[in-house]
Amino acid sequence: MNELEKASEKNLEIRLKTGAISEKGLAFSLLQKGLRKDIELDWDYKAWWIGDIIAVAIFNQYEMPTEKEEREFWTNRENLNKVVDYLAKIKEENPAIYERDVPNAEFDCNDVRKRTGKNRLSNKEVFDLVKKFVGSPIVRTTKTVIAEDGDNYTIPGEIDNVCKVQFLKTGKFSNRNKEEEIYFRAIFDRAASLDFWNCVRLRLFDYRAPSYYSLKAGSQLIFRAVGWTKGVSHLTLEQLCRIAGIKKKNVTLRQRIIESYLDELNDKKWINSYLRDLKREGFGGKKRILYTIFKRKRLPKK
Repeated sequence: MNELEKASEKNLEIRLKTGAISEKGLAFSLLQKGLRKDIELDWDYKAWWIGDIIAVAIFNQYEMPTEKEEREFWTNRENLNKVVDYLAKIKEENPAIYERDVPNAEFDCNDVRKRTGKNRLSNKEVFDLVKKFVGSPIVRTTKTVIAEDGDNYTIPGEIDNVCKVQFLKTGKFSNRNKEEEIYFRAIFDRAASLDFWNCVRLRLFDYRAPSYYSLKAGSQLIFRAVGWTKGVSHLTLEQLCRIAGIKKKNVTLRQRIIESYLDELNDKKWINSYLRDLKREGFGGKKRILYTIFKRKRLPKK
């Protein structure tokens, strides 16, 4: 390795140690997925909560970038690819440096309950939501580690797909009737997960006030899709049904359900208002219901 390559690696190492993440929200655009008929939306509304929790954890763990050069570095796709290569290299050659520098976000089951206000969520339910968010049914666990006292135990493991999530289950053999504690660490070290990491920093979504998680499932999904921009959104009934996961065929029923969600968002001050229009596609074409959704400049804080 020449001196120029060594210097480049050193710069990447420094950026990973000090690189800041300014975003507080989820990376993937539910709106874009909702508009495309070729994509099947297989996440339920609760799985998206984990993205919010990870985003809050990222925001709490990293300082915001202040230098223009630093911000521009992390928005350049070629630079992100360099980071992927660098992380893969040091993971192989020096695992200790990899563990120190790899972008990550740590959270536990209590963080999920506290953020969402869902105090009755069990640790197992949280674990299942993490699996849904990651998008992988594969859970790898290593051998249970028993403490010297012979009573406590830990089970390390990993879930991997959208992003890698390491977990650690801990408990006591004497309390088998109680839930294991589970601790999570989201890892961003590959193209897909670093793209997630990068999109989070691009402010596609803001994280939600606690009252958001008390909204109906469809209301949450619709706001998640349109709430990342303050501009006006124009969506057809069909598009809103895809976003909200409504599969009913009756148009009148579909319209009633969607408008119940929009009414709730309006009443709870998550949107400013909405209008319903009947539009015709092309000359003499089929009529369709179009909704214009007006956003609020200030969203609920509680």
